[in-house]
Amino acid sequence: MDTDPRQSGDGEMQPGTLRRRCDELEYELMSLRSLLARAEETARARTDSATWRVGVAARGVARLLLYCTMILPAWQRLGRRRRSRALLAVPTLTEMFHLRSLALRVPTNLTPCNPSIVATETGWLACVRTHNYRILPNGLFRYSFVSESWNEIWLIEIDDNFSVETTSRLRPRFSVVGVSLMDPARNGLQDCRLFAAPDGIRILATAANAQTGTNVMVTGRLMRDELVDLQFIRSPKGQVREKNWMPIMDSAQASAIYSVSPLCVVTLDQRSRILHERLTSSDLDDYCGSSQAIRYEAGWLAVIHKRISNRTDAWYLHRLLHCSCDWNIVRTSPDFFFEQRGIEFCAGLANKGDRFVFSYGVDDRQAKILEIDRDQLESLLR
Repeated sequence: MDTDPRQSGDGEMQPGTLRRRCDELEYELMSLRSLLARAEETARARTDSATWRVGVAARGVARLLLYCTMILPAWQRLGRRRRSRALLAVPTLTEMFHLRSLALRVPTNLTPCNPSIVATETGWLACVRTHNYRILPNGLFRYSFVSESWNEIWLIEIDDNFSVETTSRLRPRFSVVGVSLMDPARNGLQDCRLFAAPDGIRILATAANAQTGTNVMVTGRLMRDELVDLQFIRSPKGQVREKNWMPIMDSAQASAIYSVSPLCVVTLDQRSRILHERLTSSDLDDYCGSSQAIRYEAGWLAVIHKRISNRTDAWYLHRLLHCSCDWNIVRTSPDFFFEQRGIEFCAGLANKGDRFVFSYGVDDRQAKILEIDRDQLESLLR
């Protein structure tokens, strides 16, 4: 029988062979230990990397929480204090000229606001918007009675001494007001502006539809307590929500100021063609339309407004805007309030000789008028 040459005659492994075999086993063991050590280092590195990432994320979250809970509110409070100090420096016309406003009241359960006014041969004519919501201090709305807004317009005839002669509700001749979901005026008319035109006194207003989220400009002619010859006006810029156009008084062609910056004038017809468009200074960038534009010193005079708000409060600043007949800005006034530093909205400016009358809403729950003279007006313009 053949035998393994590495074994002795009695079947045992020779000493040299045994030593080599032990060396091989020891080498394999060292290799295994090296592999195990590298595996442990790799696992430790991955664990350390994951721990580092978790630590970085935790520190980032902690910084974010610190910013949101302490630093950001502190900056907001500082900004509100600075803004409040700046707003406290803005004058009110009643304080500046020692004036007293006059409230306009109408016989309805709805809340009056945002009147407009125009001069007539026998006195003044005002229109007052009434609504079913309450405005909160931050400028948000809370509705009464129903889940969406409703608006009515009232006409008030006033004599030269601001004594009320007649009050009547305006009845627009719409075919399906408040019935069709697609009716542009489903929720009534908002913020009407009165203006004189060749065919009589007309109204420019915003027709509201809360279901479709649209506001469409509409114009019509007053015939006693009815609004006739209604015409919806398309947006010259293709916008789905239009408001605060300023009709131009006694213009040969029915037209309105569409925007303040740029100063854009459009026709009041279905095509709403752009007649003039001029760039204005950057300090008017945030201003929107308010009153009508009335004739003044061979040009035009109007009131514009800017809204400032935060999470808790809102303010409406107003300015006078004086333009030449070809719509170059001649002068403006500094910002002012009418009677309170808060929510006010001017929708009317009228004059008779040296008498100038502003009509405006306060907190969307009062309709007011305020008269100043020419000298006081001139002291505001710069």
